[in-house]
Amino acid sequence: MSTLRRVSRALQLAVVLALAVPAIASASAAAQTDEDVPYIGITLAIADGSGRWTGRWLGAHPLTRDGATYVVAMAAASWSVLQAALRANAGAEVYLLGDLPYVGDGVCAPGTLRRWWGNGVLAADGGSMTWETAMVPASAPALSCPVSLGADAPLVVQAVPGPPPP
Repeated sequence: MSTLRRVSRALQLAVVLALAVPAIASASAAAQTDEDVPYIGITLAIADGSGRWTGRWLGAHPLTRDGATYVVAMAAASWSVLQAALRANAGAEVYLLGDLPYVGDGVCAPGTLRRWWGNGVLAADGGSMTWETAMVPASAPALSCPVSLGADAPLVVQAVPGPPPP
């Protein structure tokens, strides 16, 4: 690449950055209203008999509260994965982990908490599961972000029906 071409590209980059920096610097987070629904990142964590941990990402789902209970509306595809994984790992230690606030895949904002729930019980109609609060097991992998804590309230995961087949 010629020197002239490199200088030209460097000037183009400088112009783009000069235009973008003021816009980035003046950006601010949008205020959250009471109508905004927070999302929670859900992971299924399983400890086998030898203490080996595995996890399965189940996605980010809307989170609400019903009194002292967390309520998650789980998409049909994630619900199916959860049910299949629970059947395949009967007898293992199984936990649902919830990352809150959820801000994006692979992103851990400072202050993000990972709550732990265990002993999930499927409702008689098969449309929801109730999970009890759980302490973080001593054998659980330690992470600097998010910070793992036992849940402060029970969790109900409700299956959201998918669209009808075409």
